[in-house]
Amino acid sequence: MVRRTLTLLAVLGTLMPAALFGQEQLEQEYHKNIKVYQPKPFLKQGRVDVTPFAAVSLNPSMVNLYGFGGVAGYNINEALWAGAQFTQFLFSDTSTRRQLEEDFGMFPERSETGYSASARGAWSPMFAKGALFGYLLAHWDAFAFAGAGFSRTRNSEFAPGGELGLGLRIFLGQALAFNVELSDFIYMETFPGRGENADGTAVDDKTQFMQNYVLRCGVSVYFPFTSDAGGVR
Repeated sequence: MVRRTLTLLAVLGTLMPAALFGQEQLEQEYHKNIKVYQPKPFLKQGRVDVTPFAAVSLNPSMVNLYGFGGVAGYNINEALWAGAQFTQFLFSDTSTRRQLEEDFGMFPERSETGYSASARGAWSPMFAKGALFGYLLAHWDAFAFAGAGFSRTRNSEFAPGGELGLGLRIFLGQALAFNVELSDFIYMETFPGRGENADGTAVDDKTQFMQNYVLRCGVSVYFPFTSDAGGVR
């Protein structure tokens, strides 16, 4: 009897570690398959947003272009948006232009945009969160947009065109978001002919495609000011 008891204890002592190890492996696999989905703290669907902004043109020649304006639109859902933008530009001569005109009597062709406007649509394929400055947790999304519109320039009252761009929003709460975007506004501009040809005829006007790369930064305000994000993941 004693021998059988000792044998049984020996067998249990051998199997127990294996059973515990197997249980630990099962628990690890179980926890690996658990995924925690945090609810979105901010909803855009069904809300209107208005974004006043400051702007700067990145590629003008002979002039410095700065501006201000606004974007307004409606969020169809969390990914799609439709609206419009208007940008008023202010310009000043560069030192190169002043030198060419004053010292050499040269007056090169230049494009000076007075304002631009467009109707646009945007698509936001991703929503994420990350740490800003190493400790501040912020929610953000990225978006792409395209639109059609026109510009008023120094040479053309109405220069039709379109725009393409990318942007980033960092949400500052239920009602506010910091917005930055880069757009390429492409339009057709007509430059008036100057002087005469060799045969004495007037130089014809010249029409060409122009590009205006614009960086805009602003703060978006969402209406209504709050959104019910409970349960949305």
